[in-house]
Amino acid sequence: MQQRLIYHILVKFFQKGKPGLLPPRGYYRYQEPEAIHGDLAGVIQALPYLQDLGVDTIWLSPIHPSRTTHCYDVEDYFDIDPYQSDTDPGSRFMLFKELLNRAREKNIKIILDLVLNHVSHSYRAHKIPTQLPRPKVSRASNSQERQWSHTFVYWHKKDKATEEFLIGVGRYWLYQGVDGFRLDYVPGRSRIFWKRFCDAMRRINPSVILIGEAWEAKGSASRNYQFLNRYREVYKKPVFGSLFDFTLQSAIVHGLGNGSLTGLAHALLQSMSMIGKDFMPAVFLDNHDMPRFLNRIHNPRMLIAGLILCALYPGYWCLEYGTELGVSGHSHGGKAEERGRVRMPWERLNSPNPIRTLIRKLARLRQNFAHDLLIIKKVDDRHLLLNRGEWYGLIVKQTMIYPYRSAYDITTDSTVLTGKRLEPGGYLLREIK
Repeated sequence: MQQRLIYHILVKFFQKGKPGLLPPRGYYRYQEPEAIHGDLAGVIQALPYLQDLGVDTIWLSPIHPSRTTHCYDVEDYFDIDPYQSDTDPGSRFMLFKELLNRAREKNIKIILDLVLNHVSHSYRAHKIPTQLPRPKVSRASNSQERQWSHTFVYWHKKDKATEEFLIGVGRYWLYQGVDGFRLDYVPGRSRIFWKRFCDAMRRINPSVILIGEAWEAKGSASRNYQFLNRYREVYKKPVFGSLFDFTLQSAIVHGLGNGSLTGLAHALLQSMSMIGKDFMPAVFLDNHDMPRFLNRIHNPRMLIAGLILCALYPGYWCLEYGTELGVSGHSHGGKAEERGRVRMPWERLNSPNPIRTLIRKLARLRQNFAHDLLIIKKVDDRHLLLNRGEWYGLIVKQTMIYPYRSAYDITTDSTVLTGKRLEPGGYLLREIK
């Protein structure tokens, strides 16, 4: 499997490409304060920007008809939201095909966010293609689902016809030309179902990208990784090609904040132990269901440290839209997990941005050590030294005197001499020979 730089776009927060394409007043049951009615035309317009950033895969939030701005309450799996595309049904798929074709011209793959655990109360059952079986719904089966029941109903978890229907949804979009899926809330369905689903997708496209969201806080990092491993394989056969590593993300935020770098190093080792021929964990700093990194750690130098760690990690690297522009969450109130859903601040492109510049460098550099292992060379309370190929990632928690050989630092385009005083932050170094 190859490394990827995956860029997540919440479409309705990203960019408006068709200014006149607006829903009627009161259309949304739930409208978040920073949503700007972004659309797929806006994503097409951003493709040159994303290519320049080094992105090779775009993960789109759900593009199906929905009455919320996050769009996870799907009303019809087989249609595209008119206010993300076009109010003319025939033009919707033409625009989507244009997005796929334009992305391929730039060697960028497109994966869709597919929500197969739950569906909107307003799901349009009459729109289901006649060749697919009729699915059944059931009551919420746990406390998490009960919290969401005002918005969603849940697909039956044991009905075979329902499983065939959901597999048919995946087939439909692969035949439309997408390159894969991010599968929402994986614990909501059985491991056997996911094995069947992933096998069916690979029969259509052996290179399909399948990333699962499997996260339940189990306490210790070891228990969390045991939980994650349950969805990596079933009967020693591969299921997902990747799973989001929420445990590592938590360890990064904790370790770069008030926590321990030793704990971060331990989580790194456990995460990398899952890497195999058919599997790569997905590492990330920001996610649409949690506050932004800069809301938790108010230090751009530590954001740089986190990005260096993600770039050195030998797996999928997921970048939330706007992280490259130093986005932090909004302060409009509401649920804490939704405060990272902000409009994309395109106006910041007019100002120098060291974070975006660094990500461009990291994306290109990352291609050079695709086959090198990540090694933890040194860790203590003050610093963590990582090595991959000829590059060294140095994370500094407390001001220190640099004890290693003189090196070139890509983050500042400068030389770091032995004995130099280093401030807290991240440095990506190559020894001077």
